[in-house]
Amino acid sequence: MVRFLGLCAVLAPTLQAQEPQTGAPSEEPGSYWTQDGLTGGWGGLRERWSAAGIVPGGGLVADWSAPWSGDASHHGTERMLLDLNLLLESKLLGFEGGSLYLDANLIEGRDGNRHLGSLLGVSSVDAPERRQISELWYEQFLLDHHLRCKFGKIDALSEFGFSELAGTFAETSASWSPTLLAQPTYPDSATGALLFVYPDDHWYGGFGIFDGATQDGFTTGTRGPSTFFSDSKSASWYSTGEVGCRFHPCECFGEGRIAAGFFHHTGRFDRFDGGTEHGTTGVFLIAEQQLWREADEEQGMAVSVRFGVADEDVAAVHQHVAIGLTYVGAIPGRDADTLGVLWNLGRTSRANGSTFTRDEQQFGVFYRAQLTPFCALQPDLQYFVAPGGGGQRDAFLGLLRLELTF
Repeated sequence: MVRFLGLCAVLAPTLQAQEPQTGAPSEEPGSYWTQDGLTGGWGGLRERWSAAGIVPGGGLVADWSAPWSGDASHHGTERMLLDLNLLLESKLLGFEGGSLYLDANLIEGRDGNRHLGSLLGVSSVDAPERRQISELWYEQFLLDHHLRCKFGKIDALSEFGFSELAGTFAETSASWSPTLLAQPTYPDSATGALLFVYPDDHWYGGFGIFDGATQDGFTTGTRGPSTFFSDSKSASWYSTGEVGCRFHPCECFGEGRIAAGFFHHTGRFDRFDGGTEHGTTGVFLIAEQQLWREADEEQGMAVSVRFGVADEDVAAVHQHVAIGLTYVGAIPGRDADTLGVLWNLGRTSRANGSTFTRDEQQFGVFYRAQLTPFCALQPDLQYFVAPGGGGQRDAFLGLLRLELTF
């Protein structure tokens, strides 16, 4: 908590820089508080680099949370994710459509879910402490952007099974589903390759294959491609596909998307009855739509719905439903702020040998205050029904997130 308060103290002047009538940053030309990144434009260097095809980026997410009721310890937990990345566009070499991407992570702090034991998770930042190259891939568009291929170390969730409109939620299961068993995603992205086709402006389809060594006990997030190219350490693979359609039903609505997909993991999974299952498969469905759009297209109300199914013999949560509702600019004068509510349901396994007795639910509400273009403060209240799917009492949990863009 001390480190978290220290970060807030450093950013405290951002609160004083707001106009009291509107809550918006000063419109004075050249004002520090209106720039997009905390570190500024580097004397015009970032703009020149970007025009040439060199795009540095990064940010920091710091969370503090504590259960306020229930059986879990009520002690607070702080953790942070520092992200630094670099995008190099192929126009540096004289051709278009290609990108080389490098992303490095520093993860510090304790898991905010370690006492609560929720099957749905508390924070999207929660992960073991690490310093790692999380992603290193090359991407190329071909055939007038109708075909896209990517290979390297990739976060599979960034391509398959993600929800574009749920990214503002701090809750783990808002943008990821616990039914996506052993998916190579944060903090364990993995070496893989994928191919997407875009026949028109609406439809898309893709397929990817990834190193599945995480299921065999290897932390692929800290490793290179050795377990992808050799079966001597791990012969497990994770394959996944998704088909989707984007649409724009009318002027008052914004863009919508519906997608369906599957995954198959070839690794060994422990069954609840004491046996072993060689390989497991699951499916997912995602639907999201901007329900109301204001004059500024970035403002309005949006809903995201996701549904996932996994094998009940090996998955603690074999069915998952998440519904999130957000409103950007809900309060007059706070056009960049976001208000959100979330409902999560995890249907726990009742397979032979399973010890789960109740399904877990999670309710969440947050308000994200965009203090400046590069700084946001987000208080979040979560309520868990049957955390862990057993006999624990229901629990309230409070979370505070500080997010900086460099």
